[in-house]
Amino acid sequence: MKMESAGKDMRRIVSDTGEVVGLAAKLMNNRWCALDCDGGRISRAGFFDTPRQVLQWFEKEERGWSS
Repeated sequence: MKMESAGKDMRRIVSDTGEVVGLAAKLMNNRWCALDCDGGRISRAGFFDTPRQVLQWFEKEERGWSS
């Protein structure tokens, strides 16, 4: 899984197959949140200090999905 820039305050989370699985969005308070592909916030993810932490959350979720 990797992260691609989608603007100053947005990152695409891309699977190893090239599919966009979610987004990391910077909030007004300089924290980051996880969004689904339609831009809806994934509330169970909480908030993060960096976009890298959002990527790590998606990676953890993916491991859970494939179990």
